[in-house]
Amino acid sequence: MSFKQSGKVDIVDVASRAGVSISTVSRSFNHPNLVNLATRKKIEKSVKALGYIRNRAAQAMHGRRSGTIGLIVPTIDHAIFAEVIQSFSDAVDQAGFTLLIASHGFDLEREYAVLRKFLEHRVDGVALIGLDHSEPTFQLLDQQAVPVISIWNYEEDSRISCVGAANNEAGEMAARHVLDLGHRRIALVFPKTVGNDRARGRLAGALTQLRRQQAEPPEAWT
Repeated sequence: MSFKQSGKVDIVDVASRAGVSISTVSRSFNHPNLVNLATRKKIEKSVKALGYIRNRAAQAMHGRRSGTIGLIVPTIDHAIFAEVIQSFSDAVDQAGFTLLIASHGFDLEREYAVLRKFLEHRVDGVALIGLDHSEPTFQLLDQQAVPVISIWNYEEDSRISCVGAANNEAGEMAARHVLDLGHRRIALVFPKTVGNDRARGRLAGALTQLRRQQAEPPEAWT
């Protein structure tokens, strides 16, 4: 059962209805793992009954967590990125965060602009795709000291924390497999590698392996 309030509901109302302290309500929002399940359920029931909405903007202004993670992808018009968004959303939801999503259309200048907007909203962390980013983006991340991770690619000397495939090694493995089958006249088919660190890493790895075996293809075969 719900009812209309004569004024805006605040955390005091929630605590009073749930029969707990204000600090317990706050802890339930910010550190749910520190509040037992029965108490969290009472607070959630109170929140729903009163229609309470937390003021994230005010919290962020006072230096508290906004409870949001920003994910910037090249495009949402591709099934593979849609899968990433869904998995990422599931993971951050379990951790008590909300996901903000934006795309930059494979434009690194636009990615920088989106990142600025996310930081203006005081996101608690940022996830980017790949390791190719503009210098202003790297500088902004350093200046703001915001937690950031790159997903999709892994390189040991990456400028930001990263998790993903080691594309150079993947390219070497693919070339080694073809060589192990006894082939020596090998052509390479790749998309443009400018702005595509995945393809660039795989191409470099494949060429490295082919050169080791004196099987580098003519330039016209790539």
